[in-house]
Amino acid sequence: MKNAILTFSLIICYFISFGQNFHGGPIIGFTATQVDGDTYSGYNKAGVIIGGFVNKKLSDVWSSQLEIKYIQKGSKKKSKNNDPKYYKLKLDYYEVPIIMQYLYKDKITFETGLAVAYLAKAKEDNDGYGLIDANPPFNKFEVSALAGANYKITQRLIFNLRASYSMHQIRNHTLRSTMWLRYGQFNNVISFSIYYWL
Repeated sequence: MKNAILTFSLIICYFISFGQNFHGGPIIGFTATQVDGDTYSGYNKAGVIIGGFVNKKLSDVWSSQLEIKYIQKGSKKKSKNNDPKYYKLKLDYYEVPIIMQYLYKDKITFETGLAVAYLAKAKEDNDGYGLIDANPPFNKFEVSALAGANYKITQRLIFNLRASYSMHQIRNHTLRSTMWLRYGQFNNVISFSIYYWL
């Protein structure tokens, strides 16, 4: 299923990129993530990003962008001598960001937008003995706000730095944990990606 969605998104991006004022191509990158509200701090969980994008120029400085991608989020805590508890959470999403971009300088673009995501898989490891289905379960859909910046390395290669945060809880609280006076758990993601313009 994952491979089919990614292949389809890349094909769509490839053909649309030939249209007037449209450009597109593949995305590859990685994430550093944590889940606010799980009592573990730090962007310790790494993940991958694979997908495609379509970009439309709206004016000399404004453009819009649509992406379809597979993205890994989650949380991780390594056991230490003074704190032997181990924890790992792996969340696999199919995500569709909708983005507005502003050209600040020739090679620098700022962006903001929203992303809608569907949770394909949620696995937890509470003791270091292996991942099992998350319990209690996570919400199947997530809406997140995002902001970032792009740097044009070459005419075809773009480096993207982005932060995103859940606009609603992804799971009800398990230990009555709160984040900014809100109960529940929230994805907190920093991503680093390369965009290739076809």
